[in-house]
Amino acid sequence: MREALAALRAAHEALASCDVALLTRDELLESLHDLETLTCQLPAVTHGLLARLQVETTAKDLGAEDEPDSLRHSEDPAEPGGPAPPTDHAA
Repeated sequence: MREALAALRAAHEALASCDVALLTRDELLESLHDLETLTCQLPAVTHGLLARLQVETTAKDLGAEDEPDSLRHSEDPAEPGGPAPPTDHAA
């Protein structure tokens, strides 16, 4: 994993140093498409790492004194983590 992340960092540095002024319109569109694809794929790796941590550790294990407010269960349906609003099944 460390090698893959180091390669990703190096690739990002190389990508960031590219001169986009030299690209044609078609190359710009292709590059944007490729970047969007990668942008959509990277969260899957993050989610896998977080899922593993969630199974194996607690916030306290990671040094937290208390569970962060953003992770607490909310009773407000409008808040993330809150219960789903009731649905009207009568038709």
